[in-house]
Amino acid sequence: MAVNGGQYKTTYQTALTDVKENDVEGIGCLRLQDGKVYRWVLFSTGTATLASVVGGLLGFLATDKALTTVCTDYSDCVATFLAGQALVAGMTTGYYCWIQVGGIGASLTNDITSVAVGNTCGLSGDDQGLILAADTSHVGGVCVDATTTAQKLWLTCIK
Repeated sequence: MAVNGGQYKTTYQTALTDVKENDVEGIGCLRLQDGKVYRWVLFSTGTATLASVVGGLLGFLATDKALTTVCTDYSDCVATFLAGQALVAGMTTGYYCWIQVGGIGASLTNDITSVAVGNTCGLSGDDQGLILAADTSHVGGVCVDATTTAQKLWLTCIK
């Protein structure tokens, strides 16, 4: 396996929408493809067992100090800390998958109320996106399209 710049692999065993029972890529592995950045993570639906949806925002599970497990139940996540955006619907807890962490993401599944282009965004406790103040240390995304039917974020999640 070749490595680019010491951080990105150049060959992968999985497609971006593959889901695996085992960690076949190396947890936390980054993937650069078509100008976007993806991260290989472990998935959890959280205590509310909220299913993943394509374009849904994900947080880091608060009990995972390594920040390698993502979750759809924001009440179980590190507060306001956006991990990325889901690429697969109906994920099962304990499976591995890719999430998007950089570049322009897909249209958001759950619109963020009163968002405008340039607003910084993170997670809220009600399983929605949240507009954050400009001085927030890590937001995870900036709104680049505020259209009600096609809100999009420029993802700047931790890599």
